[in-house]
Amino acid sequence: MTFDLHIQFNDQSPEASALESLVSREQVSAEEVVRRLVLKEVAIDDPDNYDHIFTPKLIAKLEAGEDEARSGNNMTIEQVTAHFEMKRQAWHTNHRA
Repeated sequence: MTFDLHIQFNDQSPEASALESLVSREQVSAEEVVRRLVLKEVAIDDPDNYDHIFTPKLIAKLEAGEDEARSGNNMTIEQVTAHFEMKRQAWHTNHRA
């Protein structure tokens, strides 16, 4: 099944502004934005479908983190422990009763 869909928005309409924002943020065409919105709407009906969360941008970020972890450019467990201990102490300092 195929659809030939034509949508017209007044340049000053809220819908046009929203579409322009999505195109700019996602850096894709208006057609791709509409396709993603339709897929997202379908995913809402299936609570076990998380495809709408894993955008190409997020997948690239996750893959970059995976590559960094594999290359050893990460923190040691001691560094992680020290980092979170400093954060804990700072939080307690700022939230004294």
